Amino acid sequence: MKKVIQTIFAFVAVIGGLFALFSLLPTRELAVGFLSLTFGVLAVIWTGMAFSSLARGSSLRSYTAKFLISLILVIVFSAISAVHDFFPANVVLLYAGYITIILAYIMFVMAAHDILKIGKEFGFGETAEEIRKVVEEKRKKTLKKK
Repeated sequence: MKKVIQTIFAFVAVIGGLFALFSLLPTRELAVGFLSLTFGVLAVIWTGMAFSSLARGSSLRSYTAKFLISLILVIVFSAISAVHDFFPANVVLLYAGYITIILAYIMFVMAAHDILKIGKEFGFGETAEEIRKVVEEKRKKTLKKK
């Protein structure tokens, strides 16, 4: 029961916060920008906590570091975009945003490569295929019994 009350309270708080955000800011674009920045900051906080809890030198920590840098770059891009909405003629902001998002995608590609290495290191692909075959055989046996 306590968990249900906490969930309801959290839901009402989020709805109230969204209402306040969209009511107080002059444009919806700015409100959406602030909302995305809020989620971005939360993602950076949680990723930073995950990074600090992982073993130094581990492949997962390396992946997490690249992911964290990518998230930070996406937040910077979002902030630049929000500011650029107020100064659309500023070409420096425009190109700074382009460079930031390109760097973010490069870091995401590097993180994705790390994920590929982790998958190969632990051999999840082969194990997953074996599990799939066993499950399929059990399903067929169950269907034959019926």
